[in-house]
Amino acid sequence: MIGYEESDRPELRSLLSPMAGVAGIHIWRNAGDYLQQVSDRALDLLIWNVSPDESRAPELARMIIQQNPHTRLLTATAQAGDEIVLEAIRAGAVGCVLTQELEQLASIISAIRAGGYYLSPAVAGRVMESLRRPAPMDGPAFSRREGEVLRLLSGGLSRKKAAAQLGLSESTISFHLRNIYRKLGINTRAAMVRRAAELNLL
Repeated sequence: MIGYEESDRPELRSLLSPMAGVAGIHIWRNAGDYLQQVSDRALDLLIWNVSPDESRAPELARMIIQQNPHTRLLTATAQAGDEIVLEAIRAGAVGCVLTQELEQLASIISAIRAGGYYLSPAVAGRVMESLRRPAPMDGPAFSRREGEVLRLLSGGLSRKKAAAQLGLSESTISFHLRNIYRKLGINTRAAMVRRAAELNLL
């Protein structure tokens, strides 16, 4: 399990103890620690409590899966609309559970270990919205979060105010802004606003 503290172990054990075949629970504070400490350990299932500020989640998800292809990765989040978690699912995670659903963890894990997948109903709704959202005809495709950042910053908000409105850190806003610049092929705020307007993205 990634993104949990050692103090969480008793509660997690109480949730998982009814399950057959649980040989042990291993906890890493973050994905970086996991990747450094685990090489070829045979883990049946990995549960990752993804922080909203973890802008590298898609990249880290791919690294985790590439390192141990047989380990099934389940993400957990407190926010159903977190685009970072959706990107981790696109990278290969087998699903997402909301942290408030952890009391159902045993049944969710049983389904995943049997070869299935799990999406919290709230997360499933956001996935459907993402699939139904058409990409711009004449411009680059942005993630939902990138689109939000683009519209807020183009509307005159500072990175600090955009971060507060979206519940993110300024560093995460900067990460999305770099992606927006790269996709639009520009490197200034004024050019971003002009190009976004040309593409009817605002």
